[in-house]
Amino acid sequence: MGAMQADSGKGEFALIAAIERMVGAESARLRKPAAAKRAVVVGIGDDAAVLRTTTRTLVTTDAMVQGVHFEADWLSPAALGRRAFRAAVSDVAAMGGRASAFTVALALPEAYAEGLAVMRGAVRDAAEAGVALAGGNITRARELSITCTVFGDAPIKQRLRSHAKAGHSVFVTGTLGDVAAGVEALRGGLRKGVLVRAYQTPPLRLEAGRRFARISAVGAMIDVSDGFAQDLGHVCRASGLSARIDTALLPVSRALRTATTDPYRYALAGGEDYELIVTAPHSAAGPLQRAAAAAGCTLTRVGDMVAEPGRAGVTDDNGQELTGGFTHF
Repeated sequence: MGAMQADSGKGEFALIAAIERMVGAESARLRKPAAAKRAVVVGIGDDAAVLRTTTRTLVTTDAMVQGVHFEADWLSPAALGRRAFRAAVSDVAAMGGRASAFTVALALPEAYAEGLAVMRGAVRDAAEAGVALAGGNITRARELSITCTVFGDAPIKQRLRSHAKAGHSVFVTGTLGDVAAGVEALRGGLRKGVLVRAYQTPPLRLEAGRRFARISAVGAMIDVSDGFAQDLGHVCRASGLSARIDTALLPVSRALRTATTDPYRYALAGGEDYELIVTAPHSAAGPLQRAAAAAGCTLTRVGDMVAEPGRAGVTDDNGQELTGGFTHF
């Protein structure tokens, strides 16, 4: 692919051709080439893609690897593609940016049909979000993996992890912990249910991120990929502050409350929720709530950023350190 290239192996060029046809059909189906199509000047079919970008271009890469992020029977190939795109584009949402194009590096054990289904899931969700496939790479591998690199336009004022201020409130979109509980359910043999679906189809918060970034009072933003406590800890360290969280305010779903006696453990340490953490003065709560509602999600205030000399971390109201989250090594 066009830049999407393929290593040697049975069916790779046929797969690339099928993906190219699928991309064209998806664009025609939606009838909205708009920003996504304008972003890709040269796409599938050449050695490298040519993108039309702004002077401030966002670039992020995210990988999903079999045996690390998923098992083969946890989700269909199309759902894997959908999930991979949504996980990667979440970083653009956390920057308040507008995603415009993406590339895919796809490693397949062998199956042509499976590869096409994975790409169909990614391309369809991307097209719905106005993001165009610009190319990538296909290779044979022992384990299935998909790596998405997303390109986007940054807002004039970036919302960085280091932009939190003492006195800011801490807000979070959606609910937390469902995905971690969903992974436990999958490992236990379940393949259906609200928590399993939460794992299979993460939320898209691109619109929420863009709307939040337009509010001048907003400080830091980050997405919840490794776990609420761990990701908020990144904001604390980058800003030289601490966060004091009322754990009883953490938004948890009815399904999670039903599934466990300790939903807040999952909410704090469970990863891959792909919700957004936002810091802003309490006076910005109204505009933030309206922005969230316009983007189709909820927003909950869960605590405050505070200055504690010599300390930068996440604690509860009693000063107890809150830790936990995913780490690869």
